[in-house]
Amino acid sequence: MGDSPFSVFSAELDGDGDYDLAVANWYSNNVSILKNNGDGTFQVAVIYGVGQWPNSLFCTDLDIDGDFDLTVANYGSNNVSVLLNNGDGTFGPADNYPCGIGSVSVFSIDLDSDRVNDLVVADHGSDSISLLINLTPTPCCDVSMTPDNSPIFVPRGGTFGITGTISNPTLDPIVTDVWVGVKVVTVFFQLWSFSNIPLNPGQSLSAHLNQYVPYFAPPGEYMYVSYCGDYNVSKCDSFSFPFTVTGVRIEGGASEWTLEGGWDVPYTIPSEYALTGSYPNPFNATTSITYELPEASQVSVEVYNLLGQKVTTLVDGRAEAGQHSVTWDGANYSSGIYFYKLTAGGKTFTKRMTLLK
Repeated sequence: MGDSPFSVFSAELDGDGDYDLAVANWYSNNVSILKNNGDGTFQVAVIYGVGQWPNSLFCTDLDIDGDFDLTVANYGSNNVSVLLNNGDGTFGPADNYPCGIGSVSVFSIDLDSDRVNDLVVADHGSDSISLLINLTPTPCCDVSMTPDNSPIFVPRGGTFGITGTISNPTLDPIVTDVWVGVKVVTVFFQLWSFSNIPLNPGQSLSAHLNQYVPYFAPPGEYMYVSYCGDYNVSKCDSFSFPFTVTGVRIEGGASEWTLEGGWDVPYTIPSEYALTGSYPNPFNATTSITYELPEASQVSVEVYNLLGQKVTTLVDGRAEAGQHSVTWDGANYSSGIYFYKLTAGGKTFTKRMTLLK
């Protein structure tokens, strides 16, 4: 550890599914990283230099690569240090950005609704705050994977289910790739890929997938990782969750890391009316609401607040059979819980979403 530890933050820094520690050391002007061994004990601290008198730190993803970077408010040098994660819990050298006098605290959130996290720094000596807007390009796609059950314990030769969602957060049509794999310790092994998925502006597509685990997979902790972007060229977004392969082996079970299902299944007309959901949720400040129609219908999509008051009508008209998506911009509304209602085919569906600012 460094001299005079002053602030600590816990985050999953090295991709192994457990929480590590980052500690700001006031007098030695550095940060200590302690990686979790998986049982609540920690490896020897690795030290990284930052500005003078680091007073506070915060972990957040600043470069949209799916891992946590470090931000440190430095009281003595009146700046904030940013250390980008290499993906394995090691960090590049600090880049220092000037702030007000006496920077004592740092926090990260998306301030300008461009889906990239920015920084807010409290400056004690100048009675002010500094806003640092992140200039990293806006994500060109979003990907998420939601397990059917959590936590996941799967025997060797077994399988687990996932709902994968791929979305277009931009104002233009895109064509994106999705690829998935497992990470063991810090090594990524690709398992499957889906190419050339077309998405309209604000559109989201969901698919159910079954991941088979071969009988020869070593027992232990894994991370399941998904990416979207231009395959083998650039990653626009990523998502991961942990799963455990147990020591039990299923005789005659899976012999390969096979992924069943995907977004390339031929499109079919929905069999029933459905309000699929909203994405992202929670959101700031826009979200896409997706619904399905088995036949051409008169459709109404409305948004209500907690008091039951209608705040806006998003759709009021006739729509053809198929999957549809409409975007709600909540920039002019206060943070809180809202309900969105679909009325079509003599049926009504209601779901909840949360606006965060």
